[in-house]
Amino acid sequence: MDNDDDKFHHFFFLFVCQNRLEFPVPTRYFGNCLKPGVVDIKKSELIGENGVVLAAKAIGKRIKEMERSGLRGQQHWQQAIMERIKTGRLTTAAGSPKLQVYDTDFGWGRSCKVELTHIENDGAIALAEYINEQGEIEVGIALDYEHMDEFVSIFEQSLKLLNV
Repeated sequence: MDNDDDKFHHFFFLFVCQNRLEFPVPTRYFGNCLKPGVVDIKKSELIGENGVVLAAKAIGKRIKEMERSGLRGQQHWQQAIMERIKTGRLTTAAGSPKLQVYDTDFGWGRSCKVELTHIENDGAIALAEYINEQGEIEVGIALDYEHMDEFVSIFEQSLKLLNV
C-alpha cells in the first residue's frame, strides 16, 4: 500500500432538513432547508474488496446521524468542508430522484434524456429518477480518464461480489 492509499476521500451531499427540524416549518415556506453531509473514508478502504458496501454503510450511518441533529452545528459547516477540500479528494452528489426531472415539460413534451451538466468537475455524481421504471435511478458521474478507469474496475468488481 502506498502513501496515497492512506489519503481520505470525502463524499459530500446535501441533506434536506425541512421536515426534520425540532419546530414545524410553515406549509407556505418556499425555499430550501439544506445542510451539508460529509463522509470520510480512506482510499485503501474504498478500493478494498467491500469498498462499495463500506461506502454505502458509511453514508447511511451519516444520514441517520444527520436526521437526529437537525441544523445544530451550522456555524462550523463551511470550515469543515474547506478543510476536507485541502486534505483529500472530494466527491460531490447533486440532484435527487425526487426532483422528477423527466416530468418537466417546456412545451415540447416529456424529455427523452436529461443530463445534469453542472457536474462537469472531476469527482461529481448526479442522481435522477430513471425515465422508464418507477423506483429506479439514473446515476451520472464525471471523472477524468485515470479516475474513470479506476472507478469502472472497482465498480465491476463490486457488482461481481453482489452477483448482479
